[in-house]
Amino acid sequence: ISSQLQEKWQKNHQVSSGEDVNVARWKQLKRMVQSGKQK
Repeated sequence: ISSQLQEKWQKNHQVSSGEDVNVARWKQLKRMVQSGKQK
């Protein structure tokens, strides 16, 4: 049972980390757009 829970946690952790990367990319894109508008 513990091994199954570990696998699920690892999968969830991978997904969450992937979402964090996407969020970081979105923030970078927004910064680039904002800086471009200022110029």
